[in-house]
Amino acid sequence: MSEDIFDTGPEQGNESSMKRLIAMAREVIDTENIVNDLEENLSELKKRLNRMKTIELPDMMAECGMSEFKTDSGFNIKIEDFVSGSLPKDDEKRRAAIHWLEANGGESLIKSELSMTFEKSQHNEAVSLMVSLQEQGYEVSSKMGVHPQTLLAHIRERMKNGDEIPLETLGLFAGRVAKIKPPKK
Repeated sequence: MSEDIFDTGPEQGNESSMKRLIAMAREVIDTENIVNDLEENLSELKKRLNRMKTIELPDMMAECGMSEFKTDSGFNIKIEDFVSGSLPKDDEKRRAAIHWLEANGGESLIKSELSMTFEKSQHNEAVSLMVSLQEQGYEVSSKMGVHPQTLLAHIRERMKNGDEIPLETLGLFAGRVAKIKPPKK
């Protein structure tokens, strides 16, 4: 026996209102399914677009021995290098990345963050105890890091100078990307 999940029985509400309610609930479910399908398709299209811009088009341009091309219709295609990413989240890998930066002229990029949790009533204590936090028995965590955009700018500059950069250690990746500008109107 197949049971309709929207079957409310004969005793609840007037028939017209119940039909509208059931129709709306079905429309919600149908719309959610459509949205989920569209999001999945969008995700696949984004992956395809990224592959075309970072692999296929740069490879085609390299085959032709070009890094920039302008079509007769005014489209401009230019291949540029890029670096992307941020320091690893894993503590051990993050420490290795920080160590590499310290040993290779990037110590000024590193910032330290100190974090502590206080009750609302302890606000004044939080302000006055900055120097002796651990001695007072409070749980203190510290974290060292580099703002992602600062790190990327530093690494781009180092790469431009021909320096060898351990991208994986730093949680970064580099490649080529095709930038396409449409014709001016």
